[in-house]
Amino acid sequence: MKLIITGVVFTLIAAYLIQGQWQTKESWGTNKSDAIAYLSVNGRSLSRVSPELRKDREVVLAAIKADSSAFLYADKSLQTDKSFILEALPLDGSIFEYIDDDLKADPLFIQDALFANGYAFGYLDEASKNDPLLISEALKSNGYAIQFVGEPYRSDKKYVLMALEANNGAFPYIDERFQSDREFVLQAVKLNAEVYKHVGPIFQNDKEITVAALKSEGGMLEFAPDHFKQDRGMVLTALREGGGDALAFA
Repeated sequence: MKLIITGVVFTLIAAYLIQGQWQTKESWGTNKSDAIAYLSVNGRSLSRVSPELRKDREVVLAAIKADSSAFLYADKSLQTDKSFILEALPLDGSIFEYIDDDLKADPLFIQDALFANGYAFGYLDEASKNDPLLISEALKSNGYAIQFVGEPYRSDKKYVLMALEANNGAFPYIDERFQSDREFVLQAVKLNAEVYKHVGPIFQNDKEITVAALKSEGGMLEFAPDHFKQDRGMVLTALREGGGDALAFA
């Protein structure tokens, strides 16, 4: 009987074997290079390394990159170190949830944190979430923060465009009213051509919107419908004005 191992099963077996290897290798709890290698895929295991390694910025950052909750197991000296937190935030903005309450109440630190990663906005108190300056800071840094913004700012085109300019992938999180507004979509695509990836077939079949995307980024031809990929004029627009690797998608 042949043994058939699927890709998923193989991955699980490999992960088990690797984990077993590290569990029997005592050095990962005390040796910095071994700890970084292990924690980069098992962040929460930071709780099991030596106290000295939990004080090591590089080790803790490797753990946080794998799992933001690893921050809880960092040494207190790092948990209260503003410079360390600001270094860690770009890896995962959700670590803001775990920082000391005194820091969460520090207006200057909040601004610095949002500049580092606007996703931290989701963990601010309600009063701060209604501060237009903090909203702007967050959205310019990380457009995905739009999902945490409340009314009336979530319905304000200025803030929505701010989010899309920073991150095209924020499009699914904006108000459906904007997602279905042709003029808004055209404006957004002109601001950030890669928004075109997310606008859906109705607007991807819109010639004006498609041309606007291709003029800024020729590679958006990849997401255009086939009849535009076969259109000589569209392809030339992508090549002449948008550049990129448009020809690969024609």
